[in-house]
Amino acid sequence: MVAVRKVFLDPDGTQQDWLYVVVRARTGVLYEQQHGGTENRLDAVEGFLVPLQSVPALAELRALFKRRRLQDLRAVVAKALYWTDEPVPLRLDESREAEVAEAWVPVVTPDGSGVLMWHNSD
Repeated sequence: MVAVRKVFLDPDGTQQDWLYVVVRARTGVLYEQQHGGTENRLDAVEGFLVPLQSVPALAELRALFKRRRLQDLRAVVAKALYWTDEPVPLRLDESREAEVAEAWVPVVTPDGSGVLMWHNSD
C-alpha cells in the first residue's frame, strides 16, 4: 500500500506567477489547490506535478475567468505547452467540463488526464 502525502500548492498565497499541470497517476502524492475564485473551493488530485513555462497563457487564463467562455478556454489552454521531447499544447478535457473553475481546469496531456492549476485570484 502506498502512503498518501498531501502537498498544498501555494499555501500562503504569496507565489503569484506559476502555472502547473498535475497529471493523474498513482503516485501516493495528492496535490491540493484552493480554486474557484471567491467560491474558495478546495480539491486535490493524485499524480505528478509538471511546471509549465507559458507566461502568456497564464495572463490569458486569469483574464478569461472574468468572461467564462468555453470556446475561449479551449484556445487558451492550447497555448500552455507541455514539454516531452518537444512542446505539445494541452487540450481542454471537455468530458470533465463540470469541474472547470478558476485555477482548476481539467486537461489532456501527452501523459494522460490532468488538471491545469495556477494562483487563484481571491
